[in-house]
Amino acid sequence: MLQQTLAAQLPPPSAGWPAWFIERRQRALDALVSARWPQRKDEAWKYTSLHELAQQAPQVVQAAVPAAVDDAAMVFVAGQGAVGNAPPFMRRLADALASGQAGQALAPATPAAEGGDVFDHANAAFASDGALIDVPAGYVDDDWFRIHIRGAGQAASTHWHLAHRIQLGEGANLRLHLDQEALSGSGLATIVSDIRVARGAHLELAWTRAAGDMASIARTRIELEADARLTLHVLDAGASPSRHDLTVVLAGENVQSDVGGVFMLEGRRVADLQFDLRHDSPNASSNTTWRAIANERSRAVFNGHINVAKGADGTDAQLGCKSLLGSVQAEVDAKPVLEIYADDVKCAHGATVGQLDAQALFYLRSRGIGLDQARSMLTRAFAAEAFGERQDSPAALRLAQWLEVA
Repeated sequence: MLQQTLAAQLPPPSAGWPAWFIERRQRALDALVSARWPQRKDEAWKYTSLHELAQQAPQVVQAAVPAAVDDAAMVFVAGQGAVGNAPPFMRRLADALASGQAGQALAPATPAAEGGDVFDHANAAFASDGALIDVPAGYVDDDWFRIHIRGAGQAASTHWHLAHRIQLGEGANLRLHLDQEALSGSGLATIVSDIRVARGAHLELAWTRAAGDMASIARTRIELEADARLTLHVLDAGASPSRHDLTVVLAGENVQSDVGGVFMLEGRRVADLQFDLRHDSPNASSNTTWRAIANERSRAVFNGHINVAKGADGTDAQLGCKSLLGSVQAEVDAKPVLEIYADDVKCAHGATVGQLDAQALFYLRSRGIGLDQARSMLTRAFAAEAFGERQDSPAALRLAQWLEVA
């Protein structure tokens, strides 16, 4: 089984690693060996098959720390990173571990010790690098900081892992772009991110994931304290598969969450979002807008769940997913869910699946616009709705680039 293949490859501890980190790796390794492999009969994996990945025997990547970081704040190649044009509060997990400065409280959180699955355990066992970002209180900067993530570029089946921890102090403002290149070759990449936004802080996060061939598994947890704000834009072109388990916890009062995402899928690629938004405190608002575009034989999965806890009065939650099918063989599985335990709330959810408007296409063509350009114009307008007025975000700009190339 894949678990045993991975477990046999765990590298020895590096010099300087603290005892708690070494012990955690061993616990995760033990859990990995005994973990149950996800099956299609499991509700969470009903529409995404892992059969092809289960047949592989990926080898751990022996990648050197990247020498070139271009204009990025940080670069990670197959799980190993380098710091570039970054402020002092951005550093690598590997550097912190080697220097003994990574106290257990600063370690990226993973659910490996809390009943996580095989991918949680693999990440906790193997990830020894990632971004440690601790933004000081009151910090404000209008620039976007880019973290560039790419694979080893090998044709062989490989696996690598990253663990990020991001924390914003009170009243801080950070713009962060996680820019994931196409991951070539077969194998597995896991990225676990633990993000905390303190009182009155604002995190603008863009995550772009180019089309790839590796199985790409992301686990992200974002927690917002009182008066905090989250603006999250996701653009995903799919993989084999691309899976993102995204949890957003509105833990404090008067929190605002704006989440927009787009799937742009071609070929046989799969993109799967498992979205869990928790309204745990009163007077918080959330708006989640998703667009899925599936062409050829691709598949998009959107499982969006909003939970409004007892006592979270004054909640305003909107959840919607609209999808376009560009082929009779493409598939979209959308399931928005509201679970409400409070009384004084305003909530709505919905999902639609359709094709490009034939009348709109005819109108554009009657004005001398070619069929391919007309399709691109309508597709871009449809997808751009997910990013609202923020068409200058890295995700919106990357979407425009992809559609121009297409």
